[in-house]
This record gives sequence, structure tokens and C-alpha cells, in this order.
Amino acid sequence: MSTLPLTPRQERLLRIIEAALARRGYVPTLQEMAQAMGIASLQGVKDHLAALERKGYVRRFPGRRRALAVLHPLGPREGSLPTLGRVAAGGPCGRWSSKQVFSASVRHCWGQAPISPCGYRARV
Repeated sequence: MSTLPLTPRQERLLRIIEAALARRGYVPTLQEMAQAMGIASLQGVKDHLAALERKGYVRRFPGRRRALAVLHPLGPREGSLPTLGRVAAGGPCGRWSSKQVFSASVRHCWGQAPISPCGYRARV
């Protein structure tokens, strides 16, 4: 199946689906898709999904809710920055395993600048 060009609304729906898959790991509901697109009717979302399937961008599995596979992802928008990875949240680990060592390192790098009450500071 060849991939045909998408209309702007079809592209928007595919980007909504891709973003939900990347963020949550599963496809949004029809209602969530309709809200994100500003469509009042779920039938409009179903029509766009059928067009995406017909054009070869997604595959739906009949009889299963939220069963949708993205066959041809769109990729990043022009001018956007790619995501290179994820950073684990939480306290420092490894070399800076204690607040004292991390605070001392921060003070050494940035002088005696104030540090947050939890003892951490980051420069972006």
C-alpha cells in the first residue's frame, strides 16, 4: 500500500496519535482525539481514521478498542528539535550521591550562589 499525501487535518490527527503513543504508550480514545482536534462529532474522527488507514499510515484492528498501529510515522515537524533521549527524574546518582558532595560541587562551579532548600541547583 503506498502512502498518499495527507490533508492538514489528517496530518494533525496522526501527530496527535503519535504524541499520545510517545507520551503514554497507548492510543487516545476517539473522544480525546475529537477534543484535541476541536471536532464535536466522533464520526468526524472515525472518518479521518478511515482515511489514514486507506492511505496506509495506520492500521486498525476490528473488534478491539484503541487497537491502532502507526505504519508510517510523520517524524518531527520542520523547525522542531528532535528528542535525543530521556533524563531520569529524582536526586543525583553516581558521583554525586549525597547532598553535601553535590552542594560543594555546585558552590565550587558557581561560587556562593544561593541553592534551593533541597540542596540542588542546575544550570540549563
